[in-house]
Amino acid sequence: MFSVSNGYLGFMNLLTLLFSIPILFLSWFLEARGKTDCDCYIRVTLLTIGIFLLAMSLIGFLGSWFRLALLLWLYLGVMVLLIIGVLVFTVLGLIVTHGGSDGHLMLQKGYDEYQIKQFSDWMQSYVLANEYWSTSKSCFVEFSLCDDLDKLISNLPAQDYMENFPAQWGCCKPPFHCGFEYHNATFWTVPKSGLSSTDEECITWSNHQDTLCYDCNSCKAGFLALLQRHFHLLTYYNFCLIFFLTINFTAACYTFRRNRSPEQYMKYRKEMVQKACDPHGTGL
Repeated sequence: MFSVSNGYLGFMNLLTLLFSIPILFLSWFLEARGKTDCDCYIRVTLLTIGIFLLAMSLIGFLGSWFRLALLLWLYLGVMVLLIIGVLVFTVLGLIVTHGGSDGHLMLQKGYDEYQIKQFSDWMQSYVLANEYWSTSKSCFVEFSLCDDLDKLISNLPAQDYMENFPAQWGCCKPPFHCGFEYHNATFWTVPKSGLSSTDEECITWSNHQDTLCYDCNSCKAGFLALLQRHFHLLTYYNFCLIFFLTINFTAACYTFRRNRSPEQYMKYRKEMVQKACDPHGTGL
């Protein structure tokens, strides 16, 4: 069992090391492409994750392969902090993203747009802060959020469109209650009879592709709905990650304990005595 636990831990950390290489390469690629406000967060996040995985995999691999107690101690300590950190992050994330509804439920309630008020106060105050929202809008433009929308939503019922593409639903078209006349997915005009409403949401709409409805509350609410959905998907990943980390932590504990067991200590002591008595290895 001793060799199995060492082998498993070494193998898993070798896989982690190999996995960190493309992450670091992608971070370097984004850096070489040119710095923008939009990809800065992605680039820094990838670099941090890549360096952390590389360092952890090296510590775990060397500690298990060479049976170095100090490295295994360090590996175990970081693993405990990581498991606790991921668990706390997941629980807090579920708390701050609690509430909200998908597109299907919103339409059932009689709403034709997502509502900011349906999301938590934290999401409203942090995600919709002026600086953060300005960066988000630049991302919409840079990654062409609304391009080819006609192909994307062709023959798609409003319910499915709203539920599956909340950001596009809120950002790429004017609110329905305004009464704009449809030409294509991102081009709407004022009908001859005039708009049905002249509230701030309707006035904010522009056919300019860099503006559209990016400053509308419906866009902000749709973006919050998208973030909420992504975080809920991330929650499943986090629980799988916690399970994987727990297995690795258990293997590392077992490896460390076996490396420090009396049998290993006696073997080590015997080898030291032999070297002291026969430093040249003559066998005499």
